[in-house]
Amino acid sequence: MRNYGIRVNLQNLQNAFLRKFAGKTATKTCICLPIEDNPSLFLGEKGCYLNLTAYAQENPQYGNSHFVRGDIPRELYEQMTEEQRKSFAILGNMKPILPKQQQVDATTSMDAPEDQPQDDLPF
Repeated sequence: MRNYGIRVNLQNLQNAFLRKFAGKTATKTCICLPIEDNPSLFLGEKGCYLNLTAYAQENPQYGNSHFVRGDIPRELYEQMTEEQRKSFAILGNMKPILPKQQQVDATTSMDAPEDQPQDDLPF
């Protein structure tokens, strides 16, 4: 089974914006997401959910194997024009995460041979 790292740009959601709010002890930068403007956002009894779908890329770039878009209800998708469907924002990308063992194996082959001292490190 493969694990994937997912990076989502929430500012690509319709009418999303950043705003700084000053509280009693600190000022925080927050993102505001209008639920009514984004059909992939769902307000339920226990929280607000962002429904996503990952699509495999035909020509992967930068190690990304999939792109991620908001998932919208079928009836709304069928009402959209072809232009609206194509302009529906890509929110992010996915790429496979290599298990730690594979990462270690990949780096050990680049290390200096064991019989050579490694005293010449600059730190």
